[in-house]
Amino acid sequence: MKTVIVAINAKNIHKALAPWCLKVYCENLGLKNIGVIEVNINDTVNEIAGRIFKSKADIAAFSCYIWNIDYVVKIAGMLKKLIPHIKIILGGPEVSFEKDLKDYPFTDYIISGPGERTFFELLSGIENRSNTPPPQIIKGYSEVLDGFPSDCAKTIDCHGDGVLADAEKQVFRARADKKSMIFCQHSVPKDRREKISE
Repeated sequence: MKTVIVAINAKNIHKALAPWCLKVYCENLGLKNIGVIEVNINDTVNEIAGRIFKSKADIAAFSCYIWNIDYVVKIAGMLKKLIPHIKIILGGPEVSFEKDLKDYPFTDYIISGPGERTFFELLSGIENRSNTPPPQIIKGYSEVLDGFPSDCAKTIDCHGDGVLADAEKQVFRARADKKSMIFCQHSVPKDRREKISE
């Protein structure tokens, strides 16, 4: 089965790292045939849906944020009409507080909360057709990612040029190594930013 993780970014310079983390996590646990389609909100709904359609994906997963949820709803709804058998998975902060699927009738699954392990388990269940769960909201769970390779950024080509920016590499290192994780929110004054240690 082929899976595409769709990142609809706000701008070309703002790259979503979640799809790449999900891809690498699943591949490190043995799942194959996972791709990432990166677009931005300046692309049309038809262009984005067309790229997903041309990928011949069996599963389309979307990272949902406030800036792209309207696009996700239109694109996922269109895909379900064009390819009724496609499995649609939503995840991310914009859908993590949903109580049911009624606002997203085209959706098969919503992953609520942390997604790496949950996404892997869901894809594994779908691929092993006898264990495909019924449509539902699946609560993600936090996992210490000590086994997640801290150099996973080397395997990811966010910019199409084989190079990740230093800031993106730092985010990957922080995500993989909780001991060095720094929460550095631009809206929070410097004296209130926290360095997390064990």
